[in-house]
Amino acid sequence: MKRAVRSPKLVAPNEHAPNTRNGAQYDAIVAHINQSGPCGFRKLFALFADKSNPSTAAKIFRNRLHKLVEKGQLVTTGQRLLRVWAIAPDAVTVTVSRKPAPPALYVGQLVPPRQYDVMQGIYLPPAAPNLRPGALDFAHVPSRGVAC
Repeated sequence: MKRAVRSPKLVAPNEHAPNTRNGAQYDAIVAHINQSGPCGFRKLFALFADKSNPSTAAKIFRNRLHKLVEKGQLVTTGQRLLRVWAIAPDAVTVTVSRKPAPPALYVGQLVPPRQYDVMQGIYLPPAAPNLRPGALDFAHVPSRGVAC
C-alpha cells in the first residue's frame, strides 16, 4: 500500500503563524542546526525534546522535525537511523522577534479627570406633567384618618 505524499504548505520560511504553539522550539532547532551543521535525531532529541511523556516523546518530536521539513526550513538525507537534518538551501535563517517592544511610558503630567460636585446647589425636581383639570382636587380636602 502506497502512502499519499503531501505537498508542502506555502509558508514563508521562519515565519510561524502567531498561534503556533512550538514556534520558539522550531526557531531554536533551526538556529542550532545553522550553527553546528547537520544533526542526527538522537542529538536533536536530547537537546530539544519534551521528555515529560516518554512513551510519545520521540513520535511528537519527529513530527515537529517533519513540519520544519514541510515548511522548507530543513532538508533530510539518509534513512532511519542514519537520517540527518540540515538547513534547506533556500531557507531564511534570520529570526523575527515575536513580541513587539512595549510602548514607552508617558513621562509628562497627566490632566486628572473632571470632577463634578453633585452636593452643591439647590435641587429642583423636574416639572410635573400637565394634568386634566381637577385631577389634584383631593389634596384640598383635609384627611380625617381611619378609626381603628
